[in-house]
Amino acid sequence: MPIDTRTQAGPSPQAIAMRLVRGFQMSRAVHAAVELRVPDMLGGGARTFAEVARATGTDADRMRRLLRLLASLDVVRDLGEGRFELTPVGDCLRADVPRSVRAFALLNGEFWPAYGSLIDCIVRGGMPTSSSMRKRASPPTSASIRSRQPSSTTP
Repeated sequence: MPIDTRTQAGPSPQAIAMRLVRGFQMSRAVHAAVELRVPDMLGGGARTFAEVARATGTDADRMRRLLRLLASLDVVRDLGEGRFELTPVGDCLRADVPRSVRAFALLNGEFWPAYGSLIDCIVRGGMPTSSSMRKRASPPTSASIRSRQPSSTTP
């Protein structure tokens, strides 16, 4: 099918397709940020990537890269000079806000191994066969996710 080159309102089909292709990267970045409690740390105001790295026990340069990726997703805002602040989107990922989606972000991250073996499941049928899924004794429950974040509410 030829590419439609007519002018249209909104994103082009290619831009939409690229967003779909990059979806797993976005999801993994948000999951990593939530798992490390980055939105909670930035909830009190802007901090430098080095401060966030120290607080999370992570490498400063890698944290800077994660924060820059999160800025491209509108989760944080890059203020320059290594400082970042939370956006309204990022605020929804905090543990202490009403209607937080933090628990869902954590739960979604638990499904990564299953979706990572999706092609194998489609080709061979049945359940995921990746070693990471075989090692899991049981799938995560919403209660186990909530236990990590008792103050979260569902959307």
